[in-house]
Amino acid sequence: MNLKMKSLSLAAVAVLVAVAVPVHAADDAFATMTGDYETIRLALLNDTLDGVAASARAIETTARELAADFDAEAAGVPAESAEDAAALLPEIAETAGDLAAAGDLESARDALGELTEPLVRYLKLTGATDVVVAYCPMVAKSWLQKKDDETIGNPYYGQEMPGCGFFEDE
Repeated sequence: MNLKMKSLSLAAVAVLVAVAVPVHAADDAFATMTGDYETIRLALLNDTLDGVAASARAIETTARELAADFDAEAAGVPAESAEDAAALLPEIAETAGDLAAAGDLESARDALGELTEPLVRYLKLTGATDVVVAYCPMVAKSWLQKKDDETIGNPYYGQEMPGCGFFEDE
């Protein structure tokens, strides 16, 4: 294969990789944390702790790393919200660490409620539209849920009452 053909082959591979790998508009710390949060929510919704500790540790790590070297763009917030977002990161890290240490469903659900509070405040700073806040009046706690999942999935009651609650923006 001559040099010109190799160059064309490499260019073709680069185009294929670029097309095959999706580009995420919100590839930021908040999107990362809410992805891990969604793993936790779904586990608790299904009455299991599978993946909860690992995902909570990932949120804790993301928050601590971002707090150590804060950058508004990496944080997923506009510059005017940077100070407020940075102030929430230690609380997010601490409550995520508490969730990672939870040893049973009840304590994990309680810890999720504690983690949710600063994440809801952070969500409001980001302006993200792919995550919504849902609320359970039975436990008087909120949770985050991906907007494209239009069915309430209550992590606090799991399979006992998975549809208990409502989306706050309704």
